[in-house]
Amino acid sequence: MPNSEALIEEVYIKPIKSVLFIDDQFPTYAKKINANEENSGVELDVEALRQEDDVHYDGFGDQVAALDAPQSIVAEIQAFDDDRAIRITQSCRRKGYIFDVENDVSLILGAAGTTGFVNKPDLIVLDYILDKVSDSKEALSIIEYLNNSPRFNLAVIYTNNNPIETAQEIAHYLRGKKECLLSKGSERRTRGISNDTLTETLPFYFTSGISDLESFKKVLKLPDSCSNKNDFVARFETILNAKFVNAPQREKSKLVAFGISGSNNPWICGENVFVTVVHKEDLQKDTIDSLLEALKNSLVSFAPTPIAMLIQKSINTLKEGGETTLEQAFGNRETRAALLYRAMTAECPALHMHTTEALRFSDLVFRAFSVLSSGLQEELLEFGKRLFSQCKSSYEHVSLITAAANMEKVPTPFDEMSLYMNLNAYLCSQPISKAFISTGMIFCDKRDKDKIWMCVTPACDMVPGRTRGVPDCYRSKLSPANYFEALRLAKEDNVKALKAATKSNHIFIKIKGKTNAFTVTPGQAKIPLPYVFYVQDGGFIKDGITQVSLIKAEQADGNPVFIFEEFEIEILGQLRSEYANRFLAMKGGWNSRIGVDFVDYVDSDK
Repeated sequence: MPNSEALIEEVYIKPIKSVLFIDDQFPTYAKKINANEENSGVELDVEALRQEDDVHYDGFGDQVAALDAPQSIVAEIQAFDDDRAIRITQSCRRKGYIFDVENDVSLILGAAGTTGFVNKPDLIVLDYILDKVSDSKEALSIIEYLNNSPRFNLAVIYTNNNPIETAQEIAHYLRGKKECLLSKGSERRTRGISNDTLTETLPFYFTSGISDLESFKKVLKLPDSCSNKNDFVARFETILNAKFVNAPQREKSKLVAFGISGSNNPWICGENVFVTVVHKEDLQKDTIDSLLEALKNSLVSFAPTPIAMLIQKSINTLKEGGETTLEQAFGNRETRAALLYRAMTAECPALHMHTTEALRFSDLVFRAFSVLSSGLQEELLEFGKRLFSQCKSSYEHVSLITAAANMEKVPTPFDEMSLYMNLNAYLCSQPISKAFISTGMIFCDKRDKDKIWMCVTPACDMVPGRTRGVPDCYRSKLSPANYFEALRLAKEDNVKALKAATKSNHIFIKIKGKTNAFTVTPGQAKIPLPYVFYVQDGGFIKDGITQVSLIKAEQADGNPVFIFEEFEIEILGQLRSEYANRFLAMKGGWNSRIGVDFVDYVDSDK
């Protein structure tokens, strides 16, 4: 696995710049100021406090008591774990981290209708028991918040409790409570296994479940007569629900993985949070370094997938890019001014202004990220070489398709054909990003979803409202309506399509989670079948739907009669431009101008 310490540290540890400590036994700077305010009754000398902080800075410490706070506040502060707070926060200062301390969970998560700040720092260090009554509800609510946030969060839990049990409670909380009836039959058939034995096996249960009963029996050293996995599920769930009462019921588990690192630190990976658990007594000198070491070891044990590491490295590279990244994407200041002018220029007066602005903005962002992607490739080349070198060397004795599936944690057994289908779909298609019909867009008749087409008109001709500077041309006269050509597609057998994938007669599109193969020469046709469609209002798509008119030729008294058939179409997918352009050429429709997005110069002084 590509989980060397060097790669993990480069991708996840070194980019850490800010740390938030959440501990009800750590005093905050606000507490220090409040104590002084209650005692003095006069306005604070803020500058004096700043000078004192610069000279003696440790964030906390004995100077809190020196402020002569009221006795009730002093008594509370004296209960704080000042020594640990001082050592950890001073170590953060030495590493140059931005850090803060909070001990009020309501402030961390945000009151109703407000936004909390717990998911803003790069690392969260969380005391597991926050309310001084040996309850984990508040810590679990913070983990839930982190897991539901839109970014991936790193957290270290430190506790005086058993780290393994703490991690199991977190895992059970993220996975959710499962109501299982422990029948008398199940209890009788599993009577030979003590609760202690099952409890010791909980890490294996969280990691693998009982999908492979034989492996499970081997771990528990069970006799062959034990053959019903539902019996064990009922026993485990009964123990978990009794042991960890704070777990909610969930429709879908939010637990991704659970394990124990080589340094015996348990870890839990949720959908958007990675947590490692450390016993407070195991912290060497109570420094941030020991917490980071535990986090790194746990990440090595978890082994993030290569693609996840590549994406995270890309994000880090973009964040560090600064002015260089800006110039790579948008050029120098003059170029950026010109791009801004173009983005603000309304070229489609016949259409709603908000749609025009959306077109310009999406076009600007698309071009910017296209350039950024080229720059990132250069920046990440050396990292990519090391990453994929480790990928190959980690699985020398298995096929590369098996190695790739294992490294990306595909559940076993897996379907190789499904992997190939997904690969081809990713190579030739992309998420639907256009707000209007465009080259390579795949759609179906909403009434009959077996009738499928692919747009093969040049993208420049499909931009809503574009007159091409020729008032008498057909498209100018039609505006804001437009027309386009499309090729008829037909579903193809997946095996047949995969065995002929390189012959370029097929496309692969994922529709509602399922990958489908299509051919551009359906039935007995030897060449693609083009159709002409007309659209109103520039062909704008709303909620994946738009209305079209299809020209149909029918016979009347032996003579062709052309009629319009109006119906709604549903957008199914979008080919990447390089694939769409191939079918554009195959159809023979290169009638667009060169330099499709050039802008004429207009003297602003005239």
